[in-house]
Amino acid sequence: MPGSGVESATLEVARTLQRVGGALRFVRPKTDDSERTIPLPPVCITALCEHRVKQAAERADAWQDWEDNGLVFPSRRGTPMEPDNLRRSWGRIREAAGLESMRFHDMRHTCVSLLLALGIPPHIVRDIVGHSDIEVTMTIYAHAALDEKRAALGEAGGCARLRPLLSKGPEPILVPGLLAGHLRWAGAGSNRRPSAFQK
Repeated sequence: MPGSGVESATLEVARTLQRVGGALRFVRPKTDDSERTIPLPPVCITALCEHRVKQAAERADAWQDWEDNGLVFPSRRGTPMEPDNLRRSWGRIREAAGLESMRFHDMRHTCVSLLLALGIPPHIVRDIVGHSDIEVTMTIYAHAALDEKRAALGEAGGCARLRPLLSKGPEPILVPGLLAGHLRWAGAGSNRRPSAFQK
């Protein structure tokens, strides 16, 4: 993390960990856009400083077996962390946080969605996460927005106040106050298109 203070602290993405020939090796990122420098917000700096103190204690406990590779998040011996071990650790964290089936990589997608929802320009978000194409960035956001819409409609479907209206069977359902007047659906058993809404 180069820089003389909190305001100038950055994270440099210069290499990735991949399995090559059965062994974990450090290689260059797959695209030029993946190599990037990211300013770190104070919340990240605080967490990393606390982690460094904890890691120093772990290194002291395992000093005979410790292999220093200069890693921020190594294994308990200082070596690169096996992906399977990372997934198991993430599973415990996810369960404790109540994140259900969220994948580790989904945190990156969450970052994209939150930044765009905050009004950060798409090209800045793309540079932060290292996407080669801004369409990838926007596709993630569109997918997240679709999930939110699905969840919202799911909530409506389970709403106790709406349930009597939705359980009328094939008979026409009257929904007062919708749009400018009273609209009537063609009926649950009808194959007519949505344009079948009538006053």
